Amino acid sequence: MIAANIKAVRDRKAESLKEYEAASAELAWWLEGAKLAGVADVHEDEENSVPDDIFPPARYFDEAGVRPTLRQAIMAHMQEAPTSGLTVAELAQALVRRGWLAEESSQKRVSDLAGVMHGEDQLQRVERGVYRLHPRFAVIFERRPVTDYRRAAEMGFPVPGSWPGEQK
Repeated sequence: MIAANIKAVRDRKAESLKEYEAASAELAWWLEGAKLAGVADVHEDEENSVPDDIFPPARYFDEAGVRPTLRQAIMAHMQEAPTSGLTVAELAQALVRRGWLAEESSQKRVSDLAGVMHGEDQLQRVERGVYRLHPRFAVIFERRPVTDYRRAAEMGFPVPGSWPGEQK
């Protein structure tokens, strides 16, 4: 009886999350359209954002010299390219390069936590050993303004010296 109830609630939660993700994507589309059309001054509600004190952007850790928890490090690194998938090895190497994770058993630690984060709907498993941000986080992080202009070129934005039509 208890196991059946747990399964039913999990199924309901999964369906609700799918509906939430579809509604979030539709809302983002409408908000962007309203902004582009200048129709109204539309603000998003606070519940559709991720507080910076829980998952701060990577620049916070870089500038403040604060070492993030492993969960924060994974989220901070992945939010720089919210829809991209990374292998556990790529993610571990990136965190080691940033000084957020010791090299020793880094891949195992990242793999273990990525599995936990997948179970908590923070990451999505693309395939064995490959993860990306769960869509509910990816949508939010994609909307965060890019303030690290050193990474603008990597993200496809024009940078000084490469403006369209500029003479070199």
